Amino acid sequence: MRPSGFRLEDIIGLLADLEARLNTRGVALDIQIVGGAALLLHGLIDRATGDIDARYASAATVEQVARKRRHGWPLRVALRPPFSWQTCQHLPL
Repeated sequence: MRPSGFRLEDIIGLLADLEARLNTRGVALDIQIVGGAALLLHGLIDRATGDIDARYASAATVEQVARKRRHGWPLRVALRPPFSWQTCQHLPL
């Protein structure tokens, strides 16, 4: 994360990068973004968010690929299986 947090362009870039890296493994990115990142993506807020909360399929693979990110932002991870909205987690970007 940048010192000022994730902005809209950061989130879009990170998700595009994650999707591209998953595609090289033959894994489709099936993700539901929630929280501040979702509000930014829908244009409902115009401020940075401190993390990207998400629910996603293929959790082990997504998290492994996300940890090998090319970005210098620290990880913020709360790992739990994404079975319901109550178990959303920070995307480790």
